[in-house]
Amino acid sequence: MAVMRGLRCAVEGKVADTPNADLVVLAQAKSRVDQGVAHLAIAVVYPTYIRSVQFSRLPQELGSASLKFSVLTDADNATWHHGSVNEILAAFDARTM
Repeated sequence: MAVMRGLRCAVEGKVADTPNADLVVLAQAKSRVDQGVAHLAIAVVYPTYIRSVQFSRLPQELGSASLKFSVLTDADNATWHHGSVNEILAAFDARTM
């Protein structure tokens, strides 16, 4: 959980090789918003290779990885996007402006 622009933001993630990763992570993110735990939530599906990345290299790899993500609020239908962490932040900004 993080507070960004005064809003509670939950991030839920799964690695792509998890069975039904996109459905599971979307349901978890949506439940954070529905339960009032967060004002908005970000569902992220990480690429499978992330599992084998050395911990010390994880920040660099995540920074350059192509991620599947959806930014959810209480009034949203989920829309999946692909992009880097920068695209996630841009989508977040678009929802909170």
